[in-house]
Amino acid sequence: MAYGWGSLRSTMWAILCLAAATVAWSAWRVVDVVTSDAVIAPIEPRSGTPPTPLFGGELAVGNRIDLTVDKADLGRLGGFVEFCRIVEPLAAMTVILAGMYFAYRFSAEVIRGTPFSKFASINLIGLAVSVVAYPVIPSIFGLLGTNSVIGALDLDDFDAHSSAVGYFVAIGIASFIQFVYVLTRQGAKLAEDTDGLV
Repeated sequence: MAYGWGSLRSTMWAILCLAAATVAWSAWRVVDVVTSDAVIAPIEPRSGTPPTPLFGGELAVGNRIDLTVDKADLGRLGGFVEFCRIVEPLAAMTVILAGMYFAYRFSAEVIRGTPFSKFASINLIGLAVSVVAYPVIPSIFGLLGTNSVIGALDLDDFDAHSSAVGYFVAIGIASFIQFVYVLTRQGAKLAEDTDGLV
């Protein structure tokens, strides 16, 4: 189908709109980092640290604190922290755009009636890699920036906060895509066998 929902053209426009929204979101985050006088560092008490009274409660291992620090207080590490905070959304944007590209190419193969082609399988692999890379690559820069803040302020009793939820979700989605990949490869073999019989 050349037009309407499910057509190659509508799929292309949908991907382009999502890509434009992704670029705009990333640009907004970068501008926010550059224009702000402070950086936010998610930290948590280091393992083995005893609970500390805080505002009528207790700060214990596993509790997250979003520490707001003036850039001027970071000294010589301020530039590196800002660099990491700028690169983090740009890395996320790059991975998302790559995922959209592979998703579009796979959709194009399906719309053309060749979902079992080698190109479709390659695009599925690329999509799975993008899904797994999304929570990993940007978080590397986030952790580097937060660890630099911890080092600049000598917060020896704290570590950078990180959550494994995003990784598990990404692995689950990638596993499903891998399952679809296996189905497409089996479909390709069945198509080849059918052509051989004919």
